[in-house]
Amino acid sequence: MPTTGYLENTVGPRFYFVSKNVRSTFFVEASLGMYTRFRSSYNDSNNVLYDSDTEVKLGANGGVGGELVITDNIYITLKAKYHTVFGVGGVITYITGSSGLTFRF
Repeated sequence: MPTTGYLENTVGPRFYFVSKNVRSTFFVEASLGMYTRFRSSYNDSNNVLYDSDTEVKLGANGGVGGELVITDNIYITLKAKYHTVFGVGGVITYITGSSGLTFRF
């Protein structure tokens, strides 16, 4: 089977939910944009070679997450998103989870 990866280029809103007593926040987000699929070359079970290819399609996603406060300027961001990529051959859906650091100055 080929190795496949996606590059997401989307835009959309993020809505934060905050509390007066807690500095950490919860958010929901949704976006729409272009998804670029990269597929590596591979041999199938009949030893037929398929070349690598790149394909761009329209997609959308929605997700939830949170920002945990470390200091006044540094946050740990955790989120999960549900992706839908539209195409002529059908719809592809998948779920991602990600984490990172946010620096605000």
